[in-house]
Amino acid sequence: MGRLRARTADQPAAPAKFLDWQRDGRGFDAVAAFNQYQSALNLTGIGEPQELDVTHVTEDFFRVLGIAPVVGRPILPSDRDSDSRLIVLSEHLWRQSFGADPQVIGRLVRLHGESFELIGVMPDAAALGSTPTDAWVRLELTGEQARPRQAHYLRVIAR
Repeated sequence: MGRLRARTADQPAAPAKFLDWQRDGRGFDAVAAFNQYQSALNLTGIGEPQELDVTHVTEDFFRVLGIAPVVGRPILPSDRDSDSRLIVLSEHLWRQSFGADPQVIGRLVRLHGESFELIGVMPDAAALGSTPTDAWVRLELTGEQARPRQAHYLRVIAR
């Protein structure tokens, strides 16, 4: 059985180190990461603009947590090769801003001026940490973003 270990329980990982763990993966079904810093991004096109607390997550994030969507689907490993920008809403945002309408799945929304396809709604329990999360978007670790070994900003979880 493998083990991921940091010097302290609170120590974030560098993108390159996370990718090493993900590739190696011994003893784990899946390894995922999320950016420890939430982004405050504006959601527009659905009435009044709203500032959302958005968490960037890798494709296995929801699978590692073992949390199923309320409607739609989570971000998946098969999305890795897609150029689509995807967004998953929290249940509280879905109820508050979209009236809990399941027909919003597949709709395009604007987040910080960019179009994102709304693919799912996750229960609020999917938020980690003390700050509520309004939405999750895919964390892309390719090219230059994947190389740093000194920039420690990812939280890593495994199952």
